[in-house]
Amino acid sequence: MRPRMFLSAAVLCCSMAVLLLPAAGASASMDDFLNRLWSDNDREAGENAAAGSWRLGDNLQSGDSLAYRICHSIHAVEFTFPHDCYDVRMDFIYRTIHHAYGDAGVSGGLIWIVDASFLSADGSKDRRTVLFVDERFGVHPTSAHDRQLAESVETTLMHLSRYGEQNLSVGSHWGDIKTHFTTVPLSVILWDGGTTATLGYDIGQYESRTIIRDDSPFPLYSKWYEPNDALPSEPRMLHEYVMLGRE
Repeated sequence: MRPRMFLSAAVLCCSMAVLLLPAAGASASMDDFLNRLWSDNDREAGENAAAGSWRLGDNLQSGDSLAYRICHSIHAVEFTFPHDCYDVRMDFIYRTIHHAYGDAGVSGGLIWIVDASFLSADGSKDRRTVLFVDERFGVHPTSAHDRQLAESVETTLMHLSRYGEQNLSVGSHWGDIKTHFTTVPLSVILWDGGTTATLGYDIGQYESRTIIRDDSPFPLYSKWYEPNDALPSEPRMLHEYVMLGRE
């Protein structure tokens, strides 16, 4: 049986009425989450530990359910929800061969059929829809009314799909991030000596970080800043999200 993490997705039910993070904002609770996940001993042990590899979507199986709190400012969903934060539960029903389908715009190939339930951060609005997730982890709505939500999920939870399978050892270079002035490396900076690693890049004093676990198909936590914003002004936040539960 897979270990349960944080708040079990089962208690969220269809409307996801029970939330781990407060509606007022995610930052404080996400900071607490990071402090619990990474102790000083973890950081020290992780420097010399051997690590495996990870690729977005690996270990994803039919019947898996994942719940997230997602916040972002650039890819906002203001036409759907009144705030930049929302909760989503995604039930991956099954994977099938699919041909192009109307507004979904999915080319032929294997896709995941996902039953997705969304809830705004203040609890005032909810939405349930079906999403198609293709082999490259593009997210497609089955209704034009849900296009913003699909784009939001794709640009946050699926943002590492472009990197393919990568090593989780400390110092592993995943690619380069283009900034306003130059490029900075995207690399693994922490490893806990077991299953969990932190990937990131720095824009001046602003740290962009993603925490991944080798048995989880999607990241546990991520906060990235817009790399092309000119310094020394504060760069805009691309996204911040945290896994609420998995079953």
